[in-house]
Amino acid sequence: MDLSAVEKAVDEELSRLLASGPTEAEVDRIKTQYVANFVRGIERIGGFGGKSDILAQNFVFAGDPAYYKTALKIVQNTTAKALHEAARKWLSTARIRSKSVPSRSTPPRGKATWTEPDCPNPRAQPDARFPKMEKGELPNGLKIVLARRPAIPVVSLSLLVDAGYASDQSGLPGTARLAMDMLDEGTKRRSSLHISEELANLGSTLSTGSNLDMSVVRLNSLRSNLDASLDLFADVILNPAFPETDFKRLQNQTLAGIQREKVTPLQMANRVFPSLLYGKNHAYGNPLTGSGTEEPWPG
Repeated sequence: MDLSAVEKAVDEELSRLLASGPTEAEVDRIKTQYVANFVRGIERIGGFGGKSDILAQNFVFAGDPAYYKTALKIVQNTTAKALHEAARKWLSTARIRSKSVPSRSTPPRGKATWTEPDCPNPRAQPDARFPKMEKGELPNGLKIVLARRPAIPVVSLSLLVDAGYASDQSGLPGTARLAMDMLDEGTKRRSSLHISEELANLGSTLSTGSNLDMSVVRLNSLRSNLDASLDLFADVILNPAFPETDFKRLQNQTLAGIQREKVTPLQMANRVFPSLLYGKNHAYGNPLTGSGTEEPWPG
């Protein structure tokens, strides 16, 4: 894309923000997403947004590891009017524009050095404790497996269907994957835009996909918004509309992705290696059944 077109779009959006400010609905959506991302982050110990990351960041910048509580209150209590005033105060002044263009010159080469890290003495590893798996079955035969983890108010659901792209007809490779990609592109009563907007307002995430042996639809929702999220989850699964315009768009994106894979060494290898290992007539050896970015064999 032309850099000037990107710059123009950013300027137009910034001008709109300075002129009218965000709407209350936009602010409420961002608040929900902020809290949802925070809650999902503290489920982890480390990594970006994990417990240790949050405590360290608040200690470094605020002098108090528990300052995240204050930050959450600030986010929850802010208003569209306050954000508009802040934007007009800080974003309406002169700005510096910078453009970064990758250099074609060879980077200088230096001699690598190694310094032995000062690592603490390792302690005994704690025993791994996993939640008890509760199992049940619905009247329609659908098997349920539940693992309770009450640490954070988030519910994760995965619907697993025993049919991946290994079951694609030989003349129609890629059918399973494209069909799963189309599930959240629109239902009988929701367009793809409505689905995306509703997920954002709920602070939920929904994804679909297919691998060699399995097709899956995943939902991650705040417990407080679970009922509304489940309604959307069920609608995507039971009432997909497969709109023609979205199908053409995904079809073109998929074909473009395949062309990119053909010039990417790792993905090229992922497509060739299974056929050498399992044979071209085996499902694992069919380079067209799925993306080279996925595991071509069970792992």
